Amino acid sequence: MTEFVESLFVESNPTALHEEVTTLMTSAAPHVSVSAIDHFRRPESWEDWVFDGPTLALYAEHPGLPADTEAFLGRWFSRLDYEMWRDVSHFLMMETPDRFNARLGGFLDSVKSAP
Repeated sequence: MTEFVESLFVESNPTALHEEVTTLMTSAAPHVSVSAIDHFRRPESWEDWVFDGPTLALYAEHPGLPADTEAFLGRWFSRLDYEMWRDVSHFLMMETPDRFNARLGGFLDSVKSAP
């Protein structure tokens, strides 16, 4: 689990954030952690459903992220608003809270004002 968590960070992450997240994520019981990751990666977890509501996906650029991530998500989220952010890690909401909150607020405003 520690190896997995380490892979989610970038060099520019503050040490305090790195330590806080690593401590929290590695404190779960091993069977819970393994089960959660296994379920997410299992292809059948993603079959036979589509969500037709507005969906915001903010992703951090990462070498392990498949190039077709937006298309992959678009198969299940028909109203997908997808964005890839550079120079942040998986924890972009904690690293750049002002930017994240502004983007999320704008998305929510657009949903609220949609017909």
